[in-house]
Amino acid sequence: MPRPRREDAQDTRQLALGAALVLLHQYGYLGVSMDAVAKAIGVRKASLYHHFPSGKEQMILEIAERAIAEDRVGIASAIKAHTT
Repeated sequence: MPRPRREDAQDTRQLALGAALVLLHQYGYLGVSMDAVAKAIGVRKASLYHHFPSGKEQMILEIAERAIAEDRVGIASAIKAHTT
């Protein structure tokens, strides 16, 4: 079987993060599992561990880091708009 293209791997990673985010919003931290994410995006759990070797914790931390980065940009823009 041929190896997945790099673009496909990135898509899988992004899909996994999106599915984990949905599960996190719906069920909270305990409702997120590697099994549930794999099922949601139609891949094997082993594929998720390829992208997230530390498992669920790694996915959740990446989601949190992205949210903080997005909030930082929004807050900076709001401050700049009101200080000029």
